Amino acid sequence: MLNRTQSLAAAACLLLAACARQEAAPVAQTPPSPIKPVTTLQDLMKSVVEPSADGLWNATGSTSDAQGVHEKTPRTDEEWAAVRGNAVMLVETMNLLMIEHRQVAAKPFPKGAGNELSSDDIQQRVDSQRAAFNGFAAGMRDVTLQMLDAVDRRDTGKMEEVGGAIDEVCETCHKTFWYPEPTPK
Repeated sequence: MLNRTQSLAAAACLLLAACARQEAAPVAQTPPSPIKPVTTLQDLMKSVVEPSADGLWNATGSTSDAQGVHEKTPRTDEEWAAVRGNAVMLVETMNLLMIEHRQVAAKPFPKGAGNELSSDDIQQRVDSQRAAFNGFAAGMRDVTLQMLDAVDRRDTGKMEEVGGAIDEVCETCHKTFWYPEPTPK
């Protein structure tokens, strides 16, 4: 017969043996993302970003000529819907820009006049500064959400104000990735 100490030791051994035999729970593997970039940054910029931004910038404003000052603003429901469509396209395209492994251009292009970088240099900057690039895209998404709100409220004054902020984000990103300031000599 086992004494109390021997019984406790035996129980402890059985417990340890049972724990040792348990296999580790399988680690869930994250499946690869089904989201794959198809077009290039250049394609998205030329096909969606530029026309959408232009549609927002050109929706309001004023011009003057010999006949006086002319205010431009959407007037019909259809015109407002078109402006809203531009805001929706621009805000959602920012998500597309943040998809990893998107190429800058389908065909390489050389360094341009002035400070415009080559496609290879731009690609290297985007790849090595992905967090900053995504930050610009997220910032543009946020400011474009403000534009969408202004469009929905039909607040042309706010639209003009936010249009300036959109331009600022565009230009700052371009100066970082497309045509950086020249380095002082």
